[in-house]
Amino acid sequence: MDRLPILVRWVIWGALTLSIAVYLVVLQTMEGSAKPDPDAAGLKSVFYIVGGLSLLLSQGLRYLVNHLSTPEGAPRIPAWIDQAFIASLAFAELPAILGLVLGLSGALFPVVLPLFVIAALGMAMNNPTAFYRADLRQADGSTDS
Repeated sequence: MDRLPILVRWVIWGALTLSIAVYLVVLQTMEGSAKPDPDAAGLKSVFYIVGGLSLLLSQGLRYLVNHLSTPEGAPRIPAWIDQAFIASLAFAELPAILGLVLGLSGALFPVVLPLFVIAALGMAMNNPTAFYRADLRQADGSTDS
């Protein structure tokens, strides 16, 4: 089956990870230009919850891909591993997008920073080596965890 080449995996991951930094730069550049919105305070809690759930979903996909096995106990790589990788990265980046929206709606930087930290953590944990761990083990011929 055709899978994304390793370099392409890293380019996709790198571009999405870099976008988190770009969002931060945009917020720093626009700081003070957005008028504080009293309704943004209500969004903060919702965005924190959605961001945390998004991180959990992202990690759940990675766990699922790396822990599938055949009835004999050998690692099984799903045909949809590349799609799961991209979906996992999208879920990992979602908190940064929520942080950007919250910041552009007038929230202060310390309020949005946790969302960016969650996103960066999610991207770090979903790097191609970690996400394709079972695939790499199978390619090496080893079956130990």
